[in-house]
Amino acid sequence: VYPDSSQDQAVKAAERMRQAIEYVGIDHPGFEDEVVTVSVGVVWASPEMDGAVDDVLQLADQALYRAKGNGRNRVELG
Repeated sequence: VYPDSSQDQAVKAAERMRQAIEYVGIDHPGFEDEVVTVSVGVVWASPEMDGAVDDVLQLADQALYRAKGNGRNRVELG
């Protein structure tokens, strides 16, 4: 949750987090020469989306799995 932000700001924040985790360089057990990375699904929603919390979570989940399916270690907008 990234309140009071635009869709572009939310995607940029997710990308900064993704890069920061990769930069730390934590060894990925079982994968030689690889480090821990994250895939992130981003959904922008406004307060006017009355009662749509479940819908937003579903869209974020879909974006996350799209990020994983498109090669991992990436940000996808839902």
